[in-house]
This record gives sequence, structure tokens and C-alpha cells, in this order.
Amino acid sequence: MSTQTESVLMDSIELARLLGVVPSTVKRWSRNGVMPKGRRVGPRLLKWDRAEIQTWMDSDCPRVDEGGHE
Repeated sequence: MSTQTESVLMDSIELARLLGVVPSTVKRWSRNGVMPKGRRVGPRLLKWDRAEIQTWMDSDCPRVDEGGHE
């Protein structure tokens, strides 16, 4: 029997801890193209792909959307 110790997706609270910011900053950065966008998994819940975030961080956190703003 196999147990999964780490989810493939992380929520804004977990991601904020990883980045050293508050959850509202994670959501704003995602919305404004500073980081990868979250995926809606419910009417109000966003989650981020752990591998995508790790790749982004390993690349020194480049802007995802070079446009700069909405």
C-alpha cells in the first residue's frame, strides 16, 4: 500500500509560507503575472502545482506575464 505524504497541489497558505509572504500577496502576484497562476479547484479555492512552483523558484522567480499589469 502506498501513501502520499506530499500533495501535488498546494494552497495559498502553504505557498505563502514557502515564499515568506502572506496569502493575499500570493494571490495578487498570481493574478498580476508575477508568478504562475493558481488553478481553481472549487468556487473559491485556488491551488498551485508544486512542480511548477519549484521550477519557477529554481529559475530565480521570473515574471510569468511580462505585460506587467491587468
